[in-house]
Amino acid sequence: MPIFTGSSICSIASVALGLKTFDSNKIRNYILSIDELNRQIELFRSLRLLERRRIEGLDPQRTTSIIGGASLAKEIMIEIEVDKIIISSRGLRHGVIEEYFMKQRDKLINGLI
Repeated sequence: MPIFTGSSICSIASVALGLKTFDSNKIRNYILSIDELNRQIELFRSLRLLERRRIEGLDPQRTTSIIGGASLAKEIMIEIEVDKIIISSRGLRHGVIEEYFMKQRDKLINGLI
């Protein structure tokens, strides 16, 4: 399953979970379906900007960009032909570091180091 990261996708996970405040531990590894993403896109589109500010879990600073971020995530999911993604509240640098250490661990296990 692909891993998506970024502020818009984390906001979408926060809305899906109904979080009152941002909690990266609850968002990390959340599995988001395209059905839930579609539900939120329709919700965001049906509301005016000020009404979006009242959506539980949505960062008020994301109300102007959430439709674009959600639509982009949907198009990527369609393009790569997946109906579920894993949300990471960590950035790209965490992934790069984790991948490096996983490779080192595998080398240690296989006696290559």
